[in-house]
Amino acid sequence: MESPVKYFAHMDDFRQLGKVKHKLVDIIAITIAAVICGCEDWYEIEDSAILKRSMVKNLFRPTQ
Repeated sequence: MESPVKYFAHMDDFRQLGKVKHKLVDIIAITIAAVICGCEDWYEIEDSAILKRSMVKNLFRPTQ
């Protein structure tokens, strides 16, 4: 089974380049993890990502 991060990494990102602050795959991965942990809205997802910032930075990076 392919990892969710690898699966979503191939999605086209249609956001405007000048307005992009984060990679789309990172946003999707953080959202999936937060929802699994019980977050129910975007505010809770944001709070979860901020509280777990150091873990999130390393969690979704591909291993070599």
